[in-house]
This record gives sequence, structure tokens and C-alpha cells, in this order.
Amino acid sequence: MAAGAGTERGGADGARWGEGATPATLQLLYQETCRQHTAITDFRAKLLALLPLASGAGVLLLLGRDTDTRFLGPIGLYGLAVSAGLFLYELRGIQTCVALRRQAAGLEDALGVPPGQGQFRDRPRAALGGFVGAEGASWVVYLAVLTGWAYLAGLGYGWWHWIPAIWLVVLYVVVLGARWLLPWWRGGGYDATRAAWERTWRGG
Repeated sequence: MAAGAGTERGGADGARWGEGATPATLQLLYQETCRQHTAITDFRAKLLALLPLASGAGVLLLLGRDTDTRFLGPIGLYGLAVSAGLFLYELRGIQTCVALRRQAAGLEDALGVPPGQGQFRDRPRAALGGFVGAEGASWVVYLAVLTGWAYLAGLGYGWWHWIPAIWLVVLYVVVLGARWLLPWWRGGGYDATRAAWERTWRGG
């Protein structure tokens, strides 16, 4: 019954979910899982595209006019709070999509999908601990938006008279590194990359 014994999440989940269920029931559950995953993914993609455009246009509009700098601080904090809330929503969406993908992978096993043909079970793992993918793009974009609003708030409240604004960029890079490169390192990505480089330098 489990066609994907050699896959990433294996046939144990498929066997458990498929126990006592008819093929028609499994098919309906699989279709609903795919529908939910597609709906959440589409909404996340639209939000990921619109948020930086709207935020960037707003920041440029405020900085390009003779705006009283006293208002930049509260506006920046407002934008920061809203963007942080949307980022939390995005993180929940990522968590839900991961759970749906796992469920769909198990259902593909239970349905007897041939090895290599499961859109969820056999999808390639994203490189760098997931950085090269939708999750990594979310972190890059949302952190950039948060950094932009923080900079605007700092202009209004005069933070950059005491702290160099370049530290925002440093913090941005550090957070990304901590979130993605450390899990990649722990997961053996560093060892695999080093081994590949050694084979290259040795000519084989």
C-alpha cells in the first residue's frame, strides 16, 4: 500500500492515515488538503508581493514631502506594529502549510502514488535549511519591511543621532543568519557543502 518507502516522511504516516479508510475517502481528503494548501499559499504569495510595495510607497511618500518629522515617529511605529502582526500571521501560515504538506505526503503513500510522482511526498527539500524557498523569501521580505519602518520611526524620534542607522542592516543580516544558517549547519548542510568543494578541488 505504501508506495513511498524511501521518501522523506515515509510510509508510516500513510499507513496510519489510510487504515480503515476507503480509497474514495482518502481521495476526497487528499483533494481537500491540496485545496487548503493552495488557498493558503496563494494568499501568502499575494500578501508577500503587496506588503513591500505598499510599505515602500508609503515610506517614500513620507520622506519625499515636507512632512513634519514629529509625525514620522508614530507613523513608523504604526507601520512597524502592523508589519509585525502580518509577519506573525505569515509564520502561522508557514506552520499550517508544513502540516498540510506532511498530511498530503502521507495520503500519497496511502493512495499508492508511485515513487517520484508525489507532488508533496517527493518534492525536493529546500536548500540552506529552507532559505531557498517560500519560507526564506518571507523572512527576507518581512524583515526588510520591518527594518524600513524602524528606520522611519528612528528618524522621527531622533534615534539615529545616537545610534548609527547602519546597525539596522547589521541586525537584519544577523537575524537572517541566526534563523536559517544555524539550522542548515546543524542539519549537516555545512559538512555536505564542504565535501562537495573537496571533491571539486580534487577533480572528482
